[in-house]
Amino acid sequence: MNSLKSYFLLKPGIVFLNHGSFGATPKPVFREYQKWQRILEKQPVEFFVNNFLDYITHARNKLAEYVHCDPQNLFFIPNSTFGVNMVSRGVNLSSGDEIIITNHEYGACSLTWQYICNKYQANVKCEKIPVPIPTTEEIIKNLLKEINSHTKLVFISHISSPTSIIFPVQSICNKLKEKNIPIFIDGAHAPGQICIDLNEMDPDYYVGNCHKWMMAPKGSAFLYINPRVKKNLHPLVVSWGYEKIGKEALDLTEIFQWIGTDDPSAYLSVPSAIKFQDENHWDLVQSRCHQLAQYTYKTLEQVTGLPCIYSNDTQYAQMITSPLPPMNNLNDAKRFFYKKFKIEVPFLEWENQPYIRVSIQGYNDQSDIDSLEEALKQV
Repeated sequence: MNSLKSYFLLKPGIVFLNHGSFGATPKPVFREYQKWQRILEKQPVEFFVNNFLDYITHARNKLAEYVHCDPQNLFFIPNSTFGVNMVSRGVNLSSGDEIIITNHEYGACSLTWQYICNKYQANVKCEKIPVPIPTTEEIIKNLLKEINSHTKLVFISHISSPTSIIFPVQSICNKLKEKNIPIFIDGAHAPGQICIDLNEMDPDYYVGNCHKWMMAPKGSAFLYINPRVKKNLHPLVVSWGYEKIGKEALDLTEIFQWIGTDDPSAYLSVPSAIKFQDENHWDLVQSRCHQLAQYTYKTLEQVTGLPCIYSNDTQYAQMITSPLPPMNNLNDAKRFFYKKFKIEVPFLEWENQPYIRVSIQGYNDQSDIDSLEEALKQV
């Protein structure tokens, strides 16, 4: 994995173990990003008026092939939180209705559902899934017992941001379909870290980031909308595409992609990010990263003396979360840790317990984990 370090622009001398927060873009993909910005600036009118639809359609087709779905069913957005906000405003809520989430969701998304439910006097019902993570059957059983006549939607992460858990979303989709309950999957951390097949999964809504594990430039993500729920979705920003709503040819790009003047260069660079993965045999890179994540977890257990939160190695991919001993101030601890050891890694609190979350990407190797181990031993 050492050879991949030269492809990235990361600051020398830093041990970067926080790919999960904002990603990191390889040099060839970043050059493609800058190329699109130059094309735009050379002739902005020609770019937007004559060529934009062709450009964005090509990028969308490549992305749809990557996540295995019809390109007519997805469109680009700036980030996953944007997508959650868009879908949340299309759920028809009334007083007493319920949205089911888990305690493993990303904080901004949980707050979005709380805001929407407060607005309509509905309720957010949070299913607490404990650690160590139970079996797939137990997770599904716990979710299903919360469903009742007031349930309007189930929202769950594909890979949890705070705990790095890979949730059994395929099985959950199958069960909810039997009960005719819509499901919205937050895949912010999934594309590029694990294989995504939206046709087989068949969720109602799926949001995913391209700028994290796919390594596209910052500000590139996508929202997938199943045809059976397209009529429920409304744009957050009303623009020219709104006049097409209600017509038979419902092109999501025309309705939701154009929200006024913006720089789409990050979106148009997504095919380059996919190409970079193909050229570097990314399935092998993912496998090596997972092996290093396994090694990291065992190392952290030895250093902290605190047990693993996963039941088995299939419950995480390239990102792991491990408990830490009690700390007074996590933000101060993280700042001290970075200043003293030059290691970029997040400390976080989940369910009143401090944790460290370690991301393993193709530019990491065992020497990075050895540095982390030595630093943790010192503090």
